Amino acid sequence: MLCPFCFYSFVILKEIRRVRLEMFAVIGHDPAGIVNYFASIQKRLASRIVNLADQGPKGRTKDQEIDGNSNK
Repeated sequence: MLCPFCFYSFVILKEIRRVRLEMFAVIGHDPAGIVNYFASIQKRLASRIVNLADQGPKGRTKDQEIDGNSNK
């Protein structure tokens, strides 16, 4: 019996490969082009990006980590 998760993993990987090939067909294999591509997406979707840079483990801020108080 085939594991159902194996099938879904295969489908997901197949889609990732398809998108990656499509992206490389447009951009090529130029590292700078790839960086520019993702930077343009980041700018275009800036309102949808959640910044977690100042979050520590378990969603606490760095100040809460330093103070040791997670109830702030």
